[in-house]
Amino acid sequence: MKTLTVASIWLLTIGAAANIDRGENRLEHAALCNLVALTDGTVDIPVVPPVDLTTCQYIQNLNFSAASQEWQDSFYKGDTGKVHDDAQPYHKAFKGHEIYWAGWKAAAAAAKEQTPEPAKKEAGVLALSAATRQQAKRRLQRVAEAAHKLCTASPALSPEQITLDGSKELTKIKAAVFGNPAKDRSSATTNEAFGAAPGNARATACAADQANGKAKTVAAQLACICTKGAGTATAANPVCTDKTDGSTGWQEGTGPVPDTDLRAVLKTCASGKGQLITAQRLRAAVEAVRTLITEDSGAGYLGKFKSTSCNGSSGNGVCVSFAAYGTGPADAFAKLGWPAQLTKLAEDMEARETAAAASAQSNAMLRQLADQARAVVDEAEEAAASQRDGTITNGKTKSNVKTAPCSAKTNTTCTRAGCKWEGTSETEGTCKPKDREGQTVTEAAKETQCARHGGDKTACENDKTGDKQNCAWRKEKDKDPELENEMCRNGSL
Repeated sequence: MKTLTVASIWLLTIGAAANIDRGENRLEHAALCNLVALTDGTVDIPVVPPVDLTTCQYIQNLNFSAASQEWQDSFYKGDTGKVHDDAQPYHKAFKGHEIYWAGWKAAAAAAKEQTPEPAKKEAGVLALSAATRQQAKRRLQRVAEAAHKLCTASPALSPEQITLDGSKELTKIKAAVFGNPAKDRSSATTNEAFGAAPGNARATACAADQANGKAKTVAAQLACICTKGAGTATAANPVCTDKTDGSTGWQEGTGPVPDTDLRAVLKTCASGKGQLITAQRLRAAVEAVRTLITEDSGAGYLGKFKSTSCNGSSGNGVCVSFAAYGTGPADAFAKLGWPAQLTKLAEDMEARETAAAASAQSNAMLRQLADQARAVVDEAEEAAASQRDGTITNGKTKSNVKTAPCSAKTNTTCTRAGCKWEGTSETEGTCKPKDREGQTVTEAAKETQCARHGGDKTACENDKTGDKQNCAWRKEKDKDPELENEMCRNGSL
């Protein structure tokens, strides 16, 4: 009697091992529920910042301000101050005038606007002297050309990616989950989830396929891996959760899964309200399901498969089947319907992320170019002022002693003069004298005075106080020990 009892226990253990056990589809249930949760969220479409057209026009206005009077006058209809509607023959002589005309025209119009002087200056519209124009023209043209390329560049996006709309994409996700974008966990129907009445054969309906009557949506796939079998199929212990079994079950050979049981499964999926749907989250959701597919004799299965088919029997399979998975896993997986849709959305969102980063970088570069352009104008004004102040009288240079040696308005000009710049940007700060090794402040001032002659050797050599040579034209290593620069230097050194 004792031996018979042991044998009975052994047989029961073997029988239990041969059947699908409780909770064996918990992971598959969780992975598909992640997709259901997407329907509660908000598709987070990355915003691509527009080109900073204000800065673009500011640079173009500065460039126009430094152009020759002849060039500026060519844009107006006589003395009316009205800008020509179209490019004139004079403008058409310049290669590429077609792409530059809009910017030229806008700058010409800005120059004639009846606005207060401070507002014009803020917009880059300046009244520059001929000497300042001459100093700034070439350098500003290079800055304006670099800015033009940034201002006219288009984001590397397809028309579909440009118009990507979060609300419309969420509607598509709901359709892929429930079969009808207007439905939810509480109102989904079996016929809409399967695309049509799935028929009486559960194994046939639970095949991954986009044909009507098949497991073509997330809701249908959840029903296949969770709803208990009934009728000719022996019910398994709850393979997902206790609540996913439903009350009636899927009666193999008698009828499809009832709407109430389909909704019971969907309601076990946690809410995703308040969550953002990002490209990263979409890709993770797709991969979470892909990694759970198993293979048996060339066929693929999502959910527990023992033998024969996915008919809901604890001895066969509570699953979704994939034909020819072994020879074409990607194509077979795509038959679930939603993978390609979610992957495409993720790709489009990633493209917009890339474009957003590129646009932000371009705008930052434009702001730097604007600072550079303004610095060019300031330096040109200082150089022109130096030329005016250093006039030649009876063959000798009359220096403007009122001009401080470290009075530059830009970092570049200040440091070039051997002075110290204390500020936060190229143009925001103060230029001050600095003591240098082997050189007094007075000598530094003399060197600054000589540096203003730039490349004018004659003016340099004529800079004297009586018979004493203030400046001298010579070669000398300057900062970089590998270089020797020939320029105007302090004559007392």
